[in-house]
Amino acid sequence: MCSLERAGSSPVPGTFSTVVNNTETIAPILFFVFTIIDIGYYVILYLGFFKTSPNKYVNNHTIPVSVIISNRNNSQELQHFLPMVLSQQYEKYEVVVIDDFSSDASLEVLAKHKTNFANLVIINLSKIDKVHQGKKRALQVAINHSAYNNLLFIDADCYPSSPYWISEMVSRSNEAKQIVLGYGKYKSYKGLLNRLIRFDTLTIAAQYFSWTNLGNPYMAVGRNLLYSKSMFQNNKGFEDHEHLDSGDDDLFIKQSAIATNTSVCISSKAHTISLPEKSFYKWLLQKTRHVTTAPYYSFKNKMLLSFVYFTKLAWYMLLFIAIIECQNHLSILAIVIFIRIIVQRSLLGKIADALNEKGLVNFVFFLEIMLLFIYPVFHVSKYFLKHNRK
Repeated sequence: MCSLERAGSSPVPGTFSTVVNNTETIAPILFFVFTIIDIGYYVILYLGFFKTSPNKYVNNHTIPVSVIISNRNNSQELQHFLPMVLSQQYEKYEVVVIDDFSSDASLEVLAKHKTNFANLVIINLSKIDKVHQGKKRALQVAINHSAYNNLLFIDADCYPSSPYWISEMVSRSNEAKQIVLGYGKYKSYKGLLNRLIRFDTLTIAAQYFSWTNLGNPYMAVGRNLLYSKSMFQNNKGFEDHEHLDSGDDDLFIKQSAIATNTSVCISSKAHTISLPEKSFYKWLLQKTRHVTTAPYYSFKNKMLLSFVYFTKLAWYMLLFIAIIECQNHLSILAIVIFIRIIVQRSLLGKIADALNEKGLVNFVFFLEIMLLFIYPVFHVSKYFLKHNRK
């Protein structure tokens, strides 16, 4: 291809120059192939994300809901965020907050909120257990104490994007769809780290929403997730992975979710919002904790996720090689790169708009490169860093 046109004579078969020339020829070809694959990925991602569900949903505010919050040392967040959960525009719901051996003023804050909100249920886990056993134990106790079958989860350091969070999430459920995946976003601030965190969250959500709509639910985030207590109990709760610190969300989805019982809610009124980490090290600790569950995904999904990652990584590596090897055809190469960027920005941009994520798409090229090289750090770090619950 590009390098063959620069060759002055045909190399002797079997010589080192033959190997070099073949490698130089194959790299640009592979770049075009991987460009097509990557464009195909974004087309499938887009079509899956916006796929219209044939199921009929009823926006019924009379369905009782138990909102579950596990808290450990989040007194400041409870002070500011919990009233937004307790004052939802929804007819019948309770908010069950279980305090998991907090050493701060969490219990005092909860007691003050209780005087203003009758729908708040407070559980002090230290009066039930002798020692702290992890978030899954806290969630298990809270679920057991919940009054209603429909369970909606949010973290103590999160707040809903609107007073209609519960109603929007419930509206995507019915007798068949007992699991609803919501979007847990991060608050927008200035700075590169914030854009990285938000872009990472956006691309992960776009993928699991899309794959769920296409019939392959494989993960969720526990800070915005709805499922039924009966399903939780029928699938033995967290029993299969109770030895892991993480996995109360994605590993439960792995064991319980199928195409026919899972739906997604992308409504901007149904998002939950968290405060992002302000330092790379703290984000590293958070992501390291999250990726510890990856080895427990199904073989099919591990292969699919690996395929997506390595095809993107290969595209950027081949781009670098193609630029070197195709000096005489840079205009053609530029057109191919331009098409890929336009497709990526257009399709991912529409998904970002649907999830109300602003100011990310213009930097997608650079943010994606950075994440591709940062993610191996997360996976290596899980063997060295201690994963304490926040």
